[in-house]
Amino acid sequence: MLRNYQKEGVDWLVRTEVGILADDMGLGKTVQAIKAIEQLFNDEEIGNCIIVAPLSLQKNWEIEISKWAPQLIYKRLTSSKSSDTDLMKLISSSNIILTNYENLREVSDFFENFNFDLMVADEVHKIRKTSSQVSQSIFKLKKKRFWGLTGTPVENNIEDLLTLLGHLTGQVMLPADKGRSKLYLLETIKPYMLRRMKSQVLSELPEVTEREYSVQLLDNQSKEYKEIWKNRQAIINDEGSYFSVLSRLRKICDGDKNYKQNSKVLAAGDLIENIKNNNEKVIIFSYYLDPLYALTDYLKKTDIEYVKFFDVDVQEREESIDRFKSDDSVTAFVASSRIASEGLTLTEANNVIFLNRWWNPSSNSQARDRVVRIGQERPVTIYNLFCSGTIEERVSEILNEKEGLYSQVLDGLVDDLSEISKELLDEREA
Repeated sequence: MLRNYQKEGVDWLVRTEVGILADDMGLGKTVQAIKAIEQLFNDEEIGNCIIVAPLSLQKNWEIEISKWAPQLIYKRLTSSKSSDTDLMKLISSSNIILTNYENLREVSDFFENFNFDLMVADEVHKIRKTSSQVSQSIFKLKKKRFWGLTGTPVENNIEDLLTLLGHLTGQVMLPADKGRSKLYLLETIKPYMLRRMKSQVLSELPEVTEREYSVQLLDNQSKEYKEIWKNRQAIINDEGSYFSVLSRLRKICDGDKNYKQNSKVLAAGDLIENIKNNNEKVIIFSYYLDPLYALTDYLKKTDIEYVKFFDVDVQEREESIDRFKSDDSVTAFVASSRIASEGLTLTEANNVIFLNRWWNPSSNSQARDRVVRIGQERPVTIYNLFCSGTIEERVSEILNEKEGLYSQVLDGLVDDLSEISKELLDEREA
């Protein structure tokens, strides 16, 4: 049964020709879109629909369509090498075509000659770079209606959103500049976007406890960290980038995969062991891959069962999700935050460990909301690991500051990384 705010979202979509449903992560954007599609089909307002979603979310769409609108026939476009005849058969034999952004780009020439009644773009922020081939393939398709879905309408700059809406509506949206007020930006976007936050519509979500978890660099890490810090100016002069130094320092904190030990993996191992003993499950996120390799190597030597969601193909990802959900013996879901922070519902876990956090607070929020969402019935604990006495302490402060900015305007505006990097390296002592 739909919740009241979801019913309102369905009604809004049905009335909307061009718009973005930008509800907070975990509020059921997919379900709202499916029920709105169903209503339009039932009212004979549309006769066909194409849904474009990241490859990793294709199965989730299939599951949700089967659950919420079982009478609708969907077909997945799985090959970009399909002939024109095959594509026409696919369209004529289904209500909904389900495909991913890459495939759509490859077959966009065919679809140029076809009129879609409705296009739905999941994780629509992925086409914010309007000059990209993927974005252009979306824009040039003929469509009577367009709905975008995203929990992060602004990732880097609100101008990306204004430009995207301008392309979709055919209207000129004035760019944001220092003279534009937040009110102006909100009023410009308001007719084309519906956004609700968890705090506004859900009173029954579980309690969330967020813990900053400090660890100490091991001797081998500390030695390398100090060496990079000592030579930071030479590196900046050689590579012309403050950010390159900062990235090196952060990677040392995370630990190279060749280290026999690193502090974060040892700390995460202890946390995972405690979680297992409590008969609970945990998701471990890292933006960088090296600490994930190191952690899985560590877990292999223990009696802790885990699944991987990095360095695997799409089929293996789906198998990992299914096993984590269904197998009570599996404690840990070890994942890259680059590929697992969107679209997944993993409420079987009620613990999240961040080995590191990325610069964009919205990306971190997306990751944590795999757990903090509808269906979660237990208190949730988030562990943010950082190495004390390193650059990571100030990074955490900046992330918290940025989260405050995000809450002010559509989840906010991200600072320029080069400026952040310069600030950190100028002010911080090793």
